[in-house]
Amino acid sequence: MTIDELARTAAAEARGIAVETVDPSIMLAQLYRTRRNRSLASIVTIVVVAVAVAIGAFVARAGSGSNSAPAASQPSPPCAHVTCPKVHHVVLTVPVTFSLPNSFQNGFQQTSLNVVEVYRGDIDTTGVSVAENAIPVKDDYTWTRDPAAGTTAKSVATWLAHRPFLTNTALVPTHVGGLPAWRVSGQLKPGARLPALKDSVKVAPTFLNDIGHMAYAPNLIGDYTLVAVPGAGITVIWSWSLDHGARALAGNQAFIDRLSFR
Repeated sequence: MTIDELARTAAAEARGIAVETVDPSIMLAQLYRTRRNRSLASIVTIVVVAVAVAIGAFVARAGSGSNSAPAASQPSPPCAHVTCPKVHHVVLTVPVTFSLPNSFQNGFQQTSLNVVEVYRGDIDTTGVSVAENAIPVKDDYTWTRDPAAGTTAKSVATWLAHRPFLTNTALVPTHVGGLPAWRVSGQLKPGARLPALKDSVKVAPTFLNDIGHMAYAPNLIGDYTLVAVPGAGITVIWSWSLDHGARALAGNQAFIDRLSFR
């Protein structure tokens, strides 16, 4: 008996069993017995079907034209087995490119043509603001430019490190996106004078940007990185946290280290 005949016989037997009206226990016994008798035929039938499908696929490819080039194999994505950070390109005066660490929320807020902000996902009211053409301001209520700050990233960083309301300051040369930069850290002096207002809160002012103000306050801490970006003036990278300690700022550095300008 050929394979086709075996397959047809097995199918006919199965249909016959299906249409018979029998007691369930008898049907189970019959199925158990016939399963053993048909196992070989069933396996052979499956193999034949698989071979037929493969032959059909080959014939279809051959019939599509002998000059057709075989489909190129697709390489595995480079991040198939790891979590890839999503790269963001933000169109400021000079575009900013960054990828967000896992500790940050997935997204950003472009608050103006010159400012973009990102926020932490693991700590609330904590994030980083990148502000092009930021203006260093006087230590008073006016939020006007302080000419004493100079016009270079280094001079502005030095000016900030010597603000009268700060203590324990540090000025560290570094690089951001391949450009020379200077990072300034410090704490607000106890009892420091707070001559300006930011969102109705008394603060010690540092910089003015397109959409708001940067400052120190008893519950608002920050580190500042100053970099001269060609075409964007002095760019201030403000790492800030509201109502959290200095430890919150340490986690912001991973974002700053991934910044580039182009």
